[in-house]
Amino acid sequence: MTQLGMFEVITRIMQSSSAPVKLRATDILLSALAHDPQPLRSFLATQPRNELLESLVSEFVSSEESGLPEQIAELLKLLVDPETMEGSLDKNDFMDVFYNQFMEKLIAPVSGEPYEPSVSSKGKAAAAPTAAPAAGGSKSSSSSSSRNIPAST
Repeated sequence: MTQLGMFEVITRIMQSSSAPVKLRATDILLSALAHDPQPLRSFLATQPRNELLESLVSEFVSSEESGLPEQIAELLKLLVDPETMEGSLDKNDFMDVFYNQFMEKLIAPVSGEPYEPSVSSKGKAAAAPTAAPAAGGSKSSSSSSSRNIPAST
């Protein structure tokens, strides 16, 4: 699949198509994962600008289309499942990319910070969470960085 360029085509679909077409593309990715997750993980870990993973995470946190976030959640769950990872290289490469570049984007909605993708000078998409000004009567949060998320007890 990787040799035939399927994942590159799906990357373009996820970046610029309508929601129904994106839904079909995630169906294809789920089928590929069910068959063998290794090729997709390798592709996602080595894609130069992580465009497909960026598109999936962006759609997951911002899409309001019925079914698409649910399918992407299932896809992400299968991708990070350690039971289906074959070796330490597979785990390290993919998990490093996933956690270092995308975890903050995934938890931004839960932490109350909006997800706002921005493009850096090198063309990599990056999250730029911004805190909304506190409205009257709301609690002010501490001045801790969004990267220093305290562990819950």
